This record gives sequence, C-alpha cells and structure tokens, in this order.
Amino acid sequence: MHPMFKRYMYLVVLILIISGKTALAGNPYKIDPDLVDHYFEAGQEVEFSINFQDERVIKDKNPWIAFALCGVAYVTGITGMHRAYLGAGPLIFFAYFCTGGGFAILQTVDAVLLLIAAIEDKTSSPYAYNKKLIMW
Repeated sequence: MHPMFKRYMYLVVLILIISGKTALAGNPYKIDPDLVDHYFEAGQEVEFSINFQDERVIKDKNPWIAFALCGVAYVTGITGMHRAYLGAGPLIFFAYFCTGGGFAILQTVDAVLLLIAAIEDKTSSPYAYNKKLIMW
C-alpha cells in the first residue's frame, strides 16, 4: 500500500471518529412546549410589506447615467448594463447579453430614447423597473 494512501485513510477514520462522537453527544438544548406556547400567546401579530416600486427609488435613476451605460462604445449597451441600472431584472440583462443587445437594434433604440429623456430633462421613471424586453 502506498504511504500517502495510508495517511489519507488515517485522516478519514479520524474525521469519522470525531464526527461520530459529536453526533452521539446529544443535544444539550431542551425545548419546553409550554414555554413556546406561552411566547406565542403573549406575542403580537405584525403586518409587514415591502414596496419595491417606491417613488423616490424610481426618481433616483438618472437618464444620463443610463444613456452613458447604453452608449459607451456599444460594449456596455449590447450587454444590457443600462437595463440592469434601470432595474429591469436579471432575465432582461441575460437576454440582452445573449443576443448582443437584440442584435444591436434594441440597444440603439434604447440609447436614442434615453438621450431624448436626458435632453428633455425628464426622469427615466417610464423606463425604470420595466420588466419587458422592449422598454419603449
């Protein structure tokens, strides 16, 4: 038998022995069902919701940044970086990346629309968080 194999087997056996001892040691924690029921009865019900379409988040999307991401040497545009910035979601980013920005057609139209929105001093909110592949 090769000496390295022997060392490996000793290590495996040692790990098994150590893990077996910790598994057999048992759980030192005990759960008291009456105490759990008491805490549930004494607790308050809380309603909780998250609104991901918050207005202040949408207004923070700058059309100049989105245009720059769309038009910089067409590299970031065809990969869909501007759509990731606008919050379109991972599937849109993946679609742009796989098709090269919709064969550069979608990316070009997106760049024109974002430039117009930036020049007219509009916010990019019509395009922010748009989950459709074609954002216009």
